[in-house]
Amino acid sequence: MSGKKNLRKLFVTLSAMFLLIFTMSLTSMAASKTVASIGSTNYTSLSAALKKVKNGETITLKANVTQTSALSINRNKNFTLNLNGKKITFSSGKTMKIKSGTVTITGTGTITGSGIVVSEGAVLNIKKGTYKQYIESHGTTNISGGTIKGNSTYGACISNSGKLKITAGTFTASGKRDIIDSEGTVTITGGTFTSTSTYNMLTNGGSGTMTIKGGTFSNTKDQLIAAAGDSVTTVTGGTFTSATSCIYIIENATVKVKGGTFKHAKVGDVKTSTANVVANDGGTLAISGGTFTNSKVNSPLLYNTGKTTISGSASFKDSGKTGDTVVNEGGTLTIKGGTITKSGAKNVPLSVYGGTVKISGGTIKATNGWEAIYANSGTLKVTGGKLSVKDNYAITVSSSVKYSIGSGVSFSGISNTGKVNVEE
Repeated sequence: MSGKKNLRKLFVTLSAMFLLIFTMSLTSMAASKTVASIGSTNYTSLSAALKKVKNGETITLKANVTQTSALSINRNKNFTLNLNGKKITFSSGKTMKIKSGTVTITGTGTITGSGIVVSEGAVLNIKKGTYKQYIESHGTTNISGGTIKGNSTYGACISNSGKLKITAGTFTASGKRDIIDSEGTVTITGGTFTSTSTYNMLTNGGSGTMTIKGGTFSNTKDQLIAAAGDSVTTVTGGTFTSATSCIYIIENATVKVKGGTFKHAKVGDVKTSTANVVANDGGTLAISGGTFTNSKVNSPLLYNTGKTTISGSASFKDSGKTGDTVVNEGGTLTIKGGTITKSGAKNVPLSVYGGTVKISGGTIKATNGWEAIYANSGTLKVTGGKLSVKDNYAITVSSSVKYSIGSGVSFSGISNTGKVNVEE
């Protein structure tokens, strides 16, 4: 009888152990399938969590995600996605589409794949993370941190037709890609932008508006800011270093520079030596502040064939061995203030090759023994300002140039031979 009782006890014990092991196994299996959580509720896929998230909640990734289908967010909710050190990898051609609501992405982690598309009316806030994909924004995108790298096939890291605001973050591009290509509204107050791309870094086209108040911008192969169409670009601050042009203007674009530091890359960084820090090729440019410097060979700081005005505290300092500091070729250049200086071994602070140059203020200074102004063709009218040279003529003009020098002009350092030299 006691033997049967012992057998029953053994059976009960074994059954309990088996049940416990089985339960633990199921729990372990369930845990291994947890991809994301909202509070204490776990989900086996990111898609499932996105369908359940409510206003003010946070989806936290618990495992890496391989997303073979597009993620469509169209629930008009305001929520946070915490990458939590995990990785979301989208299959080729698959995207995250934010069709409505506000999505805030935070936490360390990486999203890799085709792209994130923000529809009109939707909002994307990026605070942290690494993004190896493009961002296509038709709504509102705010970036206050993270690293934006884009992908290797799309034309721009960020394409914007809505509202884009950047206050911080790291942005890089290589190959043939812009960092930003916009026909919408862009405001940049900070961030580090680095490019080795053969394309522009920041393109403002169409009827877009771009305002740059701060940040560090460097491109070792091409232009930093390209303004085209009927766009308006305003720069009040930031540091800009480029192997070619820091600012390039075409078509009917307007650029206003009120501050910032602009310079060429150091000698030896690139093979070309004929780039301009600012090139206005037909647009409208107003420079009332900022510092423009150059130590490269044969590289004007400003090349103008459009309509350009220099005033205020704008400062052009050229220590390049050759090359004129400011060149007007067929455009209209008005100088009301600022300082234009040439200290390199050869050439002048201002040269005129066609078009019209009007000077009513500012200082044009040659410390290298050359003239302050050389005019080969076109019209030169000087009614004010200061022309400073070192034992030379202040101005040399070709006999074909229409020129006039008013009584309000101040001269210093001129030689005994006179203020103006006319070449036959």
